[in-house]
Formats: sequence, C-alpha cells, structure tokens
Amino acid sequence: MPHVPQAARGALSLPPSTFVAFRDQIRAQAAAGTLIPLHLGDTLLPPPAAARALDLEEAALHRYGPIAGFEPLREAVAEDFTRAGLACAAAEVTITPGATGALDVAIDAVVEPGDEVLVLTPSWPLIFGIASRRGALRQVPVSEHGGLPDPETLAARVAAAITPRTVAIYWSDPNNPVGFVLSSAHRDALYALAEAHGLWVVVDAVYADLVFAHDDPPLADYAGVRRARTFVAVSYSKRFGIAGHRVGALCSPPDLAELSTRLVTYTTYHASHAGQRMALNVFGHDPGAAREAWHGLARRGRDVVCEALAEAGLPHTRPEGGAFVFLDLRELAPDGEAALALMHRGLERGVSLAPGAAFGDDYSRFARLCYTAVEPEQVVEGIQRLRAAWT
Repeated sequence: MPHVPQAARGALSLPPSTFVAFRDQIRAQAAAGTLIPLHLGDTLLPPPAAARALDLEEAALHRYGPIAGFEPLREAVAEDFTRAGLACAAAEVTITPGATGALDVAIDAVVEPGDEVLVLTPSWPLIFGIASRRGALRQVPVSEHGGLPDPETLAARVAAAITPRTVAIYWSDPNNPVGFVLSSAHRDALYALAEAHGLWVVVDAVYADLVFAHDDPPLADYAGVRRARTFVAVSYSKRFGIAGHRVGALCSPPDLAELSTRLVTYTTYHASHAGQRMALNVFGHDPGAAREAWHGLARRGRDVVCEALAEAGLPHTRPEGGAFVFLDLRELAPDGEAALALMHRGLERGVSLAPGAAFGDDYSRFARLCYTAVEPEQVVEGIQRLRAAWT
C-alpha cells in the first residue's frame, strides 16, 4: 500500500476506521429514510426567491471569470463586512468556495515550511486538516467543560503554547462547536499576544450574524489597527441557504489582499459563477430578510433544543451564538471509546451526531448537535431517540 504522508493522516479528525464506520451507518440510515441528521452544520432554509431567479441561459455563468470573484459581489460583500463593523474595501475581498476555501487561503498566505498555527479548541474540524497539510497545526485547548474561561486564563493558555515557530492564531467566533462568543476583553487579550509576538490572526466568523445575547456589530472588535494583521472568513452558503453552491468570502489584511487572490488561482481558480450570481441576486434584493430568517431559525432551534435536552437530562452548554450545541457525555461515557459507542447506539435509532473528537484531541467525551439542519420539532424527536438509546 502506498505511503500516506503524516500531514494527510493529520487531516483526518478521526481515525479512518471510525470515520468510515460512521459514514457507512449514516448512509444506511439515510437510504432507509430513517435518519435525523444532526451531525452536519447545514441549514434547512430554502434559498430566497432572488437566489433562485437565476438565468442559466446566461453565457457568462458557464465561462471562466475574475479570480477574486465578480466585482459587484465583492463590492456587496465589502459593504456587508462594513455593516458588521469591519470596514473593508472591495479590493480586500476574495470570493471563495465557501468559508472553507477562504480559511484555506488565509492559512496558505501566512504559513511557510516549519511554521505553526495555534488553533484554539474545541474548533471547526476542517481547520485541522487545512493546517496539518502544511505541517503547521498546534492545538490549544481553551475550553475544559464547554464554557469559555476568563480572559486572563485564556491568554495564559495561549501564551504557553507560543513558540518561535508560531506565526498565527486561529479561532472561531461564535465558536463552532460550543457556541460561546468571545467578549471584547477576550479579544483584547488575544490581540495583545498577537501584537507582542508578531502573529497573524485568522477568524472564522461564519456564525457572526447568529449572536443571541446582544445587538453589537459582530465584527467591530476586529476593525481599526487590528485589520492589518487579521483575516476574517464568512459564508453566504449558509446565510442564504445555498450551501451546495459554495459561496464564501475572505476579508484579508490590506497588504495581503493581492496575495490571497493569487493563492486562489492555484487552488480553485475561482468560486462557482452560479453560486456567486445567486448571492449577488440576494444582495440586490433583500439581504437583511435572508439574514433575519437565518437568525430566527437558529434562535428558535437553540431555544427548543436546549429545553428538550434539559427535559431529557442530557448535560450541555447553552449556546450564546451559532448553530450548534455541545453535548457533555462525560457522565455517560468513561472514555472516548465509550462516547463513540453511545453515538453508534444513537445511529442505530436513526440519529447522527458529530463525535467530539472531531473538534479537538481533548473533547472525545463530547458530541456536537446541529439545530439548523432540520426543523426544531425533528431535532426534539432526535433527542428523544437519543435518550431512549442511552438510558
């Protein structure tokens, strides 16, 4: 069998055998029509009418186009970043195949061979693969029980992980999978470290519009002088209900914006024209309505699901934002293998969760549940099935 490079193995959040076992069980339940899919961060929202009003006869949709994305879309996205509190010029925006493509570009822009990226965990799983492919991953667990430590504790944990090889810090805000939201004090503490050590900052802000506790501009703390060292990735795939069309965007530091575009050239060349046009149509019609629909779905899902989890007696952390709840399985599972066994039992009842080990090495006794992929009532049914499987 051909040798598999260590970086490729590190890109897998779970051991290959475990991943295959879960994939096969999920496929079998889906084929039988019995699956309640709570493992994937999807959205059940249909695309707005403006997104669906796409003229596939338009020749330009089927031709090569601008590497950084349609200029009108870049302008609309720059305005959207500015609305969210992060002033950004169109020339600093790169349209990418989802936020995954945006984060891939950001890491590629700042990492040289031998460098390290600190990934604050628990975290969105794909960043592990993105960093590992470049040999740059260093996990920094910052949440012991699904919550967020105080700013001083957070800063101390991150500072202890910084080495001469460290070039960047990555975090998701709101956090995926837990749903905590960094306060201004937390961000201040992290930026103090970044400035003291000359580090880049990569922010996964996919769920920035899904903050339930306050109405402050979600990206304002990343503005000002911090712009010079900060990449911010967002996703219109999720917000506009067009996940399958892969439309994300990266706001790069002004001095690296041109580099971001060049890097896209060597990966995907450019994002899908059809997806870009769908997003542009929504921006031209009523982007606020799409944003409010997404926020409303997530808030309702969060409230319904947390109530159902409490009634079922399943420990969890109530999210402050985002689309997920992190289930704490430590009372039910003495180790990671026992936690995986619980999830297999859930799959036997037709309910899929994302194993906690996918979100960091320290979280094998947790599981992530998405409350925006199906109707809240169906999520409640899934929780009832899990309770029956686990008790």
